[in-house]
Amino acid sequence: QNPLPQGNPINGLWASSPSDVWAVGSRGTILHYDGVAWKPSVSGSARNLYNIWGADATHVFAVGDSGVLLRWDGTAWQREKSGTVETLLGVWGSSAKDVWVAGDAGTLLRYDGAGWSAERSGTTSQLASVWGTGPSDVWAVGAQGTARHYDGQLWGRSNTGINETLQAVFG
Repeated sequence: QNPLPQGNPINGLWASSPSDVWAVGSRGTILHYDGVAWKPSVSGSARNLYNIWGADATHVFAVGDSGVLLRWDGTAWQREKSGTVETLLGVWGSSAKDVWVAGDAGTLLRYDGAGWSAERSGTTSQLASVWGTGPSDVWAVGAQGTARHYDGQLWGRSNTGINETLQAVFG
């Protein structure tokens, strides 16, 4: 859309359908596309937001600077207690009750439908992205070729053989 509906850079995008598209960006920017027009949505945060993912139209999660973690409940954005001040960069889930967040300093968080808990990633490298095929097959990647795999029990190291930063993982 040109001109842009607002002036902040957009960092992440997620859609449940052509009439339910979410975008997040700098300074707490959240935009929603309803199939007709983009409209701003009040995030309640002035922090940069980097990524967004949802299980459906009423369970959407956004992550950003200083441990900011937001959850859309179908009506409004709610601030969640992440338990960290690290920048959160990636978010993905297998359902509304199984959501993963990755971030700086090897941060991995998991949501079980009731609350967030920290997971041991086995690295202090930045984890920029997280994605999986289900609750027992989750991947996180990031700085210096870091790759971690979750098998439903533990996060293990996966050797990529490269030293470049991996910005995203998807399959």
